[in-house]
Formats: sequence, structure tokens, C-alpha cells
Amino acid sequence: MVNSNLAVENSENIHIQDTFPLIKWSLDIATQQFHYDQGIFNSLFQFNQPIHTVADLMALITYEKREKAQQVFREVLITNSPQNFTCCLMLSNEEFVYVEFNLNLSKNNIITGTMQPLMMFANHMEIANIFQSLFENDHHGILITNSESKILACNAYFERQMGVNRGELIGKNTRSFNAGRHSKEFYQDMWANINELGHWTGVILNRHPDGEIYPHELTIHKISPVKGTVFYLGLTVDLSKQLSRLMDTELGGIDLLTKQPTKEKFLEDLTIFSQKTGHHSGKIVLVVKPSFASENYHKNLVSLSDSLFHVRLCQVTGYMGEGIFAICAEYHFKQNSEQSRAIRSALRYMFQDIKFHATKDVHDAIMKGRVGVSVLGLDNQSPQELLSNATEAMIEGHAGEGRHVNFYFRAIHQEIARKKQLETFVSQAINEQQLAVHYQPIVNSSTGELVKFEALCRFPSIVDIDSNIEEMITIAEDLDLIAALDNCISAKALTDLQELQGIFGDDIGITINCSLNTKQDTSEVLAKLNQLILTNTQTPNLVTIELTESAYFDSQSKQSNAIAELHNVGVNIAIDDFGTGYSSFIYLTGGVFDILKIDKAFVTDIYQDNNKYNIVKMITELSHTLGVKVIAEGVENKEELFVLQALKVDYIQGYIFSKPKALPDLNSAMYFVEKFNHIMSFNENKNQLGSFTTLIKKDLYTLAPTDHLVTLHQYITLNSTHVIPVLLRNKCVGLVGRAELNLHLSPTMGTDTETTKESKIWNKPINQLMNVEFTQLLNTTVVNDLSVLIKDNKQFPWVIVDDKDSYVGMVFRSDIVNYLLEHNT
Repeated sequence: MVNSNLAVENSENIHIQDTFPLIKWSLDIATQQFHYDQGIFNSLFQFNQPIHTVADLMALITYEKREKAQQVFREVLITNSPQNFTCCLMLSNEEFVYVEFNLNLSKNNIITGTMQPLMMFANHMEIANIFQSLFENDHHGILITNSESKILACNAYFERQMGVNRGELIGKNTRSFNAGRHSKEFYQDMWANINELGHWTGVILNRHPDGEIYPHELTIHKISPVKGTVFYLGLTVDLSKQLSRLMDTELGGIDLLTKQPTKEKFLEDLTIFSQKTGHHSGKIVLVVKPSFASENYHKNLVSLSDSLFHVRLCQVTGYMGEGIFAICAEYHFKQNSEQSRAIRSALRYMFQDIKFHATKDVHDAIMKGRVGVSVLGLDNQSPQELLSNATEAMIEGHAGEGRHVNFYFRAIHQEIARKKQLETFVSQAINEQQLAVHYQPIVNSSTGELVKFEALCRFPSIVDIDSNIEEMITIAEDLDLIAALDNCISAKALTDLQELQGIFGDDIGITINCSLNTKQDTSEVLAKLNQLILTNTQTPNLVTIELTESAYFDSQSKQSNAIAELHNVGVNIAIDDFGTGYSSFIYLTGGVFDILKIDKAFVTDIYQDNNKYNIVKMITELSHTLGVKVIAEGVENKEELFVLQALKVDYIQGYIFSKPKALPDLNSAMYFVEKFNHIMSFNENKNQLGSFTTLIKKDLYTLAPTDHLVTLHQYITLNSTHVIPVLLRNKCVGLVGRAELNLHLSPTMGTDTETTKESKIWNKPINQLMNVEFTQLLNTTVVNDLSVLIKDNKQFPWVIVDDKDSYVGMVFRSDIVNYLLEHNT
């Protein structure tokens, strides 16, 4: 298209008119002779060189059109139907004429036709003026590239489109404008059209040098001015100001308005992503229909779409048309019971991220709109069902009036609704400081003397919602209100400390919790707590701050100075829930912590679990070596207390002494000592207990070294025992049990699919499996020696022999603990 505002000097020399006479011609196919009205031709063009043959005519046509002209002549002969084409005739070094040829096949193998002059240029100046007006127009970007798509020239409009000066564009490969939204197949089809047809037209998404993506209407022409040389001419129009033209327009699987994959492409991407499964992770699909006002509707659609490309949790996104977006997000959880929490947390962070990247109008439109959610594996098994169910949830609105997020799976929906109610309750309780403090005693494991209380948070009672304190604390962390909660409880506890010391003694301490699972700066949190302690107590040396292990690791580089300041004023630092987080001992060597608290998970049933026993023993011994005291929490019975006392754990906390109580309900200090003495009353008569011959299990199965794996399997399967002695001439030479058995079994052994190689394993002799390192004791051992044996870490079970080393029987840890406790009563 020629600019209507062309300003060409000497425009009278450009001949554009409707009255150019037709020039008739004919071509004899047999002789190749070309006949035409030479008089008219010469009078029009002042071209005196005669055209005798079709070859002479072709020599005047530009190289790029010459092949086209030859093709048209052939088609007339083949199809016997009229044809036409346009081209430029180069009549001299400066003069050329733009003409249209019309062709017909006459009788006797003669082609006849007319040549209609359309436009004539007499000199280079005329051509330059026309080219300049076309090239530097105000409505199309123009660029010319070489055969490798490197930009040779571009006009000012294209320069403005891309937002950079021409000097930065020259030499740049157009592939750098690839927005990454179109598929590889899209570009392959585009270039196939260009190479086969010589051109391509469509809308494409281009990335500008500033990183933003814009829709462009693009036409590409292939140009071959001389044989063997190829250039490409591109004509572009920026459509970012004409968004309505792109509404629900698709090209190559991409919606051109939103630059998002279409429904079909989204499902393809979702299918691939759904196959990537991870341990304790899941996938959800959201179908989102924002409530956009008609004003700036298209602009807001684009704004939301652009924000989705930056939201971290949006793994797969797409535009379904009619203002509806689809999003697939991944969530992670540690246990199945935490799944609903993980889903809600993922949704919350995703909407927060959208709010950060999008405009306020877009975020408000989402909150006022409708969102349907479907969970892979709960209410569907395929990506197609995932999208369909999320769409149905969005349309039906299971959540009811006043809620915009609707779950297809009813149970998840109810659980999320419950979580939302709890979030409101927790948030209100913290913000209005409706929290109460309950105190749980911590006593000396050797004397039962009350040492300190731990201040624990309690929320007001809540009706009709099933919940517990642990869940509410977790919700406070999810809402990033945990710092406010800790501050409230700490302030109340420090205020109560003087009253506690008045009741229980001036040396009674207080332990307060400080969670670092917060988005706030951890050094700032600790600094505020330091100031709170100094303001509310004259004895900071009686204050202990508990930090959770995982939270410390997440923040340790940020708060070492703040912890040092707390140490400087005398505050003790404890690491809470040790062993449940990163379980590293490295930071114990840095002198950061004064107290280590062993989690309840390692205390429960420690008298029956060798692994727990050994872990607690190792932790306690290492802590003592480094000058760190040890507290065991969650102690509930005498069996646990006895083992922990034997392992020299310093302090005990748990229901065995008292559950957490409000300050007015606390027992007296003497109560704890009396209860301790009652539990430990066996100390008065332990010297009377004699040998533990009655504890020896003598009726156990035994094996010989030459027995086979199959016999071990039978014994283990039929009996509850985990360890069997191996005897040779009535002497124990080893132990073998379930652990050794499991090392040699495979899932298919003993089944119909058992292989020949596996069947041979059943014959493996016991002497190749047994453990030859074990504890052996004389049957004359007395209970008085127990503390020494336990301290020396004599590995259970114990093999009991007589004075001739002959096998008598075995004693297990549970037998020892139960026997001693029995004599406590």
C-alpha cells in the first residue's frame, strides 16, 4: 500500500494513468517468435531495441518474476485457459515500466494476448522517492533481512515498535524476537509457506528488547533480486493498541490476545506435567473467571495473563476463551493428613503472588469472580477430568454464597472451609490478644526438684470446629502471625514470672517459645524479644528461649548477632524438637545453645525401641561433652522415666508430672518432689533384688550354623521374636533375626513368580547370615549391676551363659525395664 501522503519531487515524471493503450502481441510456440505492435511500444517507452523472441522478452523481466512468467506461459499451454501476471520490464539503465500481461491460447499453437502498461518510471530519482515514501511510512513497520534472518535495514516505525534505536537492531537476528509462546511446529509451517509460496501473513507474538511481549500483525515476503540471492521483507503492525481485534483469536495453539496456550494446548501441557510425580506432592487445576468490568476489559485480560507468567506456583497455564483462565499448580506436604493444609497454602501464596504482579483492578476482579478447583487423584484420574471437574466446580459454585473458591471434591471443600474458619478464629484471637498462658513444669531428673516452667499458648474455646493447639499454631505460622503470637505469650509469661517465683521460689525460671518460621527479619524478632525480657524482668538469667531446630537452620545466617546479644544479658537459648528437623550436630559446637530438648517422638516407648534408646543416648552424651544440658519432653510413664534417668538426661517434662495448667491451678513445688520420690522409691530396696535369673527366656527357638535361610524364615514367621540364637555344641556363636532375613528376601520369593536363582537363596546357611558380635553375660549377674551395664551400652539382647560358657537363655531390654518397675510399686 502506498502512503496517501506521498511527497515526491518531480512527480510529473511518474506516469500513472488509465489511458495507456493496450499493446497486442502473439507468440508462435513452434518458432518462439514474438510479435507485437512495435510502433506503439516504442512511442510509449522510447525503446528502440526490437523484441524478436520470447527469450528477448524474458531478458527484460526482473529475475524474481522471470520464473513466474515462464510458469504462466506453460500453464496456458497445459490448461488452455486464460492467464495473467504482472512484472517490471527493465527498458534501460534508468527506465522501467510496470505492466500486466494477459494470455490466451489460440489455434495453431499460437499464444495471443495484451500488454497493459500500468506505471512507468523514467529515472532513479523517481524510484528513490517512491521507495522512501513507502519505506518510511507511518502505519507499518518494515524490515529487510538477509537469508540468515539478520536485519539489514528497518524503518523508523519498526524502530518505535521495538523501543530501541536502529543501530541496535541492525545485524540482530529476528529469532531474538521469539517470545517462546509459539510451538516449533508453528515456525516450521510458517517458513514452509514462505519458501514454497514466497510469503506468509498472520499474527505473531514478539518479545521486545525490554522483555515485554506484544502481538504483531506480520507479513513476510521472500525476495530474490538475482539468482542465488535471497532477502526477506517484513511488514508489521503493532496490535497492542487494538486488542479487540485479537479477542478469542488463535494461532498455532496460542491465544493471541492473552498469549496463553489454548484449551487443546493446555491439555497437552497438562498431560505432560501430570506425569511428573514427586514424593508427597500433588497437583491441582484452577479454572478462574474474573469479574472484569466492560471498561478496559481486554487490557485487564492481558494484565492477568502477563502476571500468570511470573507466578512461581503456576506450572501450566492456558486461556479457555470467554474470559476464563486455567492454571495447574503443584503443592507439597509431609503427611497425608496435611494435604488440605498444603492445598490451601498453595492457593493463598498463588493469589498473593498474582496480587503482587497484577494490578489492583485485576486482583479485585479475581476475588469477585469465580474459581473452581479440582485435585488430581481425589476426584479424577486424568488431565481431561481435572480440567472438566474444575470447570464444573467453577460453574456450580459448591461453596455457596459469599465464597469464590469452589472445590469439586466435597471432602476437600469442607476441610478447606474448616481451615478458613480456623484462620479467621486464630487471626482474631491473636490480633485481639485473647490468648491465655498455661504452664508445664520441668523437673530435675535426679531429684524431682522443680526447675522452671514452660509457657505454652492456649486459644479460647471454639464451638463446632474440631481442632487442637498444634493445628492452630501451624495456622498462625501459615498466616505469618506467629511472631505476634509469641510476643503476646512472652509478654504475659514474663509478667507472671514474679508471681511464679513468689509461689515456687526465687530461682524458678521460665521458658518461652520463639518461632523463626516467619517472613519477618529474624534478627529483628529476636531483638524485640530481648527488649521485652529486659523490660519485664530483673532476672534474665532465669529466662530460656526455645528455638525450633528447622527454623534455626532456615535463619541462622541472619540472627547470630541477635542471639549473641541475648546471651550477653544472661538469657539461655534452647533448641526445641531436636532430631525432627535437619538433625545436624554442627551448630552444637558453636556455643550457641545452652539446652537441647529431645522431641517426644524419641521418648515415647523408648524402653521398647533400641533405635530410640541409642539415639537419645548418643545425643545426651554428645551434649554433655559440649556442656549442653538435655531436656526430654513428652514423658508419660515410669518406664520412659527410668530409661531417661539411666541415660543421664538432665531434665524431664511431661504428663507423668503434670499437664500444662493455668497459673492458679498449678501444684506446689513439694508436690513434684513427692511424686518423683514415689515413682523412684525402688532406690530404697534395689540392693535386695538379687539376680535376674527369672528374666531369662529359656524357651526360645535356636538354630545351628548349618541350618538354612528357609528355617529362619519359618521361625520368624510363626513367632513374634525378632532375634534367634545360633548354637554350636551348646555355645552361642551368633545371633540372627528379622533384619538379616529381610536383607536376603526379595518380593517374589515364595510366590509363583519365584525364579530359579531366588529358590537357591532359601538354602543359604545361617553361618553366612548371623551377627557374631553380641553381649554375653553370666547368669549370676545381679540387678545392682544394671546401671553400669546400661551406662556401658551393653547391646541388647543379652545372651546369658553359665560359668562354662554354655548357653542358658536371653534377656531383652523390655524384660529389664519391666522387672525393675515391677519392684517399684
